[in-house]
Amino acid sequence: MNGFIVIDKPEGLTSHDVVARVRKIFGTRQVGHGGTLDPLATGVLPVAVGKATRMLEYLLHDSKSYIATMQFGYTSDTFDNTGDVMKTEQEIELQEDEFRAVVQSIQGKHDQLPPMFSAKKVKGKKLYDYAREGIELERKSVPIEIFKAEVLQYSKKEATILLHVSKGTYVRTIVHDLGQDIGCGAVMTALQRIQSGVFTIDDAISMDELALVDEQSRVNTCLPLHMPLETVLRIDVDEESALRLRQGQRIQTKHTDIQLVSVFDDRGCFIGPGRVSENTLKMIKVVG
Repeated sequence: MNGFIVIDKPEGLTSHDVVARVRKIFGTRQVGHGGTLDPLATGVLPVAVGKATRMLEYLLHDSKSYIATMQFGYTSDTFDNTGDVMKTEQEIELQEDEFRAVVQSIQGKHDQLPPMFSAKKVKGKKLYDYAREGIELERKSVPIEIFKAEVLQYSKKEATILLHVSKGTYVRTIVHDLGQDIGCGAVMTALQRIQSGVFTIDDAISMDELALVDEQSRVNTCLPLHMPLETVLRIDVDEESALRLRQGQRIQTKHTDIQLVSVFDDRGCFIGPGRVSENTLKMIKVVG
């Protein structure tokens, strides 16, 4: 089987745990995931099976949407409630409309410092491994963008916010920074990813359900190989051109310079991602 399964990841499992279970369910080692989620987080985890693993790189630049719950009056070394949580003895003083204005004000471009408790690698070693050894490294800030920030629920104890952010954004850090900005501290207590690129929570299936359904139902659940390129230009070619492209040759096209296109043959079968330069189409890779 070749395609994408969108898993509704449960709390407590790592992304690698999910991949291991999907490998067992489908009876293949050719499985990979398209975007790490912390064990605390739930929600959308795109999982590639078979030839779809060759398309995972096209998920790396996708934006993501999250629903995060934050508790006021606390801080944590991990910025969430899985770490060493400390009470600040400070209460939030903002009214709801004031808090909404603060959250909305974070929309835009930022330089974000990756948290020490993260899977980001420095010198081949994950930051959280250094953190567990009591070592804090100097890190470089990473450019991110918060496209949308909206308050869904607010009380003087906790709030729930909706965030649509660029790749590589740490929601835990956003929550921590908001807590610092409003002067009382805050830790993230829950996180659900509801969208990752073209994949949404509406597409998702739970691990338990995937394990219980029959083989045909699993096939029906699979999304096609070309899904990561759903938003780019689609080019359909005739049988002869398809054969040439699959053999690594170039063909002429009416299109000019386009860095990434999705190429299909005349039967509607996905060939793979391609690139157009000076009216010439060449495959980046042949997938199908």
